[in-house]
Amino acid sequence: TPPEWAVIGRAIQHYARGVAFANTGRDQEAREELVLFDEAVKNIPVEGWMLGGQPAAEIMPLARFVLVGEIEFKAGNRKKGLDALAEAVAFEHKLVYAEPAPWMMPARHAYGALLIVDGQYQEAEKVYLQDLEVFPANGWALLGLREALIGQERFEEAAITDKAFKLAWKSADVMPPASCYCGSAVASTE
Repeated sequence: TPPEWAVIGRAIQHYARGVAFANTGRDQEAREELVLFDEAVKNIPVEGWMLGGQPAAEIMPLARFVLVGEIEFKAGNRKKGLDALAEAVAFEHKLVYAEPAPWMMPARHAYGALLIVDGQYQEAEKVYLQDLEVFPANGWALLGLREALIGQERFEEAAITDKAFKLAWKSADVMPPASCYCGSAVASTE
């Protein structure tokens, strides 16, 4: 556990634990972490505490949208979960562009992965194409786009995307199963 003064670290720890619990079928524990996340965020000063070059207090709503989205989706409240993730994407889009990004896990990757799980392949395709406009050749988005195309039975386009995906990951030791582990069999409780 981060020390008491590490207010950002405490909030992120609860976020990460909540996402992990949500994706391993531990809904009650995920919801408890959401409560702890909200409490931790209240301790982050509005000014002076930065995350990725931006005030940390301004980034935390993005984390909350993603956390709520994954909790609700994995609990079977798919629409509520996807709505929260759509809000996360919209919120993230309004952030000041910075490298490194103030929030390292793009909300579009979780949103797209869970759209695929939900069978909304065309919507997922749009999400990944938007991500690739901002981050060309992003291997995670290329993977999601490939899966969205396969879901639409657009196999020729998927094969072309697969080549770009493999090129993006050519030096990787491990190939990811989805654009977000929340959308993979790794996160399945079945």
